[in-house]
Amino acid sequence: MEKRPLLKTITSRLWPPDWPMAAYAAALGLFIWQPHIPRPVHHLASIGPQIELAAHVLIWIVYPVVLAWCLICLARRIPAAGANTKKRRGAIVNLGTVALSVVLPLVMLPGSLTLTAALAREVFVDGPTYVHVVPEAREVQVVGRINKGLTERLRHKLDQHPEVQIVSLTSEGGRFYEGDDLRMLIRERGLSTYVPLFCLSACTNVFAGGTKRWLRPGAVLGFHGAVVRTIYGAKAVTDTEVRDVLIEAGVNKTFADRAQATPHAQMWLPTVPELLQAGVITGITGQKAVREQASAAPEQAPPPASATSARP
Repeated sequence: MEKRPLLKTITSRLWPPDWPMAAYAAALGLFIWQPHIPRPVHHLASIGPQIELAAHVLIWIVYPVVLAWCLICLARRIPAAGANTKKRRGAIVNLGTVALSVVLPLVMLPGSLTLTAALAREVFVDGPTYVHVVPEAREVQVVGRINKGLTERLRHKLDQHPEVQIVSLTSEGGRFYEGDDLRMLIRERGLSTYVPLFCLSACTNVFAGGTKRWLRPGAVLGFHGAVVRTIYGAKAVTDTEVRDVLIEAGVNKTFADRAQATPHAQMWLPTVPELLQAGVITGITGQKAVREQASAAPEQAPPPASATSARP
């Protein structure tokens, strides 16, 4: 009996339709599993919004190609089975299963389009957030959305300018978890936060990291419940996450509960007396006074590498 080459034997056993079936199962698995990736994996600082957008679009390009490949291979298997009833039945069942599974990505399509639009806005419309150090004022200014990678950019600026004592924030918000990482960075460095104009949504998360938290007269803080966008659509952050951030910063429970309970589609703009009474802000003051306080503070040495490394 003539021996067949090993590679040809393996190929004949796996093609078709086992390879396309395996590829299709992997592609479908990406859709199902992606929103449930643990935060430390999903939030790698090295993966910028450009790569995230490209990967998301690529999945939607690859998926229909793999699906078509799988359906064609399975359809060809039915006549190839000939009179073998068992093989024909198996091929028909596999074909039907794959065809029905197409419903799942179609259900995800609205949420996926929303997520893609948000990523595209972050990459092409918002552009990079402005991060600028004013050395003589010992201040770093952050102006723009809280987008992915901002924590590492701010960390780099602070490492270059250990004299910085104030983080000035002007932002309409952005990514909740990126804001949380910024809050942790500001808190580890023992910096104060200051809002000259407005700080809304995820920006208040960053603001809460300040050892002292100042508002310029007329500036506003805006709070609401947080959501994370996935291919399943907007998903609320855990019931207590916004609340816990505020309580950890010394804000009273009543205020934190109201901030958490405000729907994401709305924005609660508390008054200055409410902010002072709840312990959200240290006080109201002008930029000059804040800079004078920073100039009087002793310069801090940059923390060791272990303290400045990103959270896992």
